[in-house]
Amino acid sequence: MFMLCGINLTASRIVQTFVIFDIPGKPFMAQRSSFLIFCLLSISCGKKESADQLPSTLTVEEIVSNAGSVIQDSSNNRPQPDVIATSVADRPGIRILPTGTFHADEVEEGVDALPWLGLFTGDDGNFLLKEIQIVATRVFDGLLDDEDNGEMTGWEVNTVSGEYPTILISGGELTEGKIEAAETPATLYPGDSLQFLFNDVHYLLYATGSREIDSLYGANLVADYNLYIVQTHNGKRRTSLLVSHANFDEAMTSILWSGDLDRDGYIDFLIDMSRHYNKSLPTLFLSKPATAEEVVVPVAEHSSVGC
Repeated sequence: MFMLCGINLTASRIVQTFVIFDIPGKPFMAQRSSFLIFCLLSISCGKKESADQLPSTLTVEEIVSNAGSVIQDSSNNRPQPDVIATSVADRPGIRILPTGTFHADEVEEGVDALPWLGLFTGDDGNFLLKEIQIVATRVFDGLLDDEDNGEMTGWEVNTVSGEYPTILISGGELTEGKIEAAETPATLYPGDSLQFLFNDVHYLLYATGSREIDSLYGANLVADYNLYIVQTHNGKRRTSLLVSHANFDEAMTSILWSGDLDRDGYIDFLIDMSRHYNKSLPTLFLSKPATAEEVVVPVAEHSSVGC
């Protein structure tokens, strides 16, 4: 039977934080049916330090005017004004890949010959990167293949060891070893914000846009959505616009993991950028390649659909 692609959330541990979220840890594994049900967590977090210790909450105008990089789902053609759009294609050399089953054009031929690092949760609850060998095999695609003709155009990606990493990463000069993780909410709706410390650096996660509750189904209707990260360190303030979507189709931006993957002392993110319930778009944001005005930049993504 052909299994389709999807995403589970992964919990992470923070060394310094003001708000602790209880998010069950699960591996990020691509296995999705044709219809996905997203259970989203709406959290608006207050300060737990004095105002002079944390960056003040910025106005929407201030954040947008200072925004650095933004990546948009290709199915959303409504960029925000006065924001520099930065594409993953501008920074080649890094690949990410979930484990699971995919359509023919969602995995490259020979991908299992590349060197891969897996992001794992260790026995002590900490995160680590370790070298991992993967195997990519052709499988029957129940949606697209002709079974009578013996077609097998789909891909199944697994680790040789049978382990399930949060994500697989190839390239980018990342190395094996323990990784410091941060605790961030899976979802921020318009109006939600979170201020926190990570490695003694102040951060503000901030979402803007509009949100209504569907009177018939009780679903969240989000429009003009923007998710920002603001960093204040040594008197310098940097801002990056992480996500920008005009609307969503039964989906919502989800922060899958946050922490210091490239070990430069600053926060990095793995975010599902998809705006559609039948699409997965995990995107890796790193701080090391960012400019002096940015917090992070998108360096790799993996796109897959269910049907």
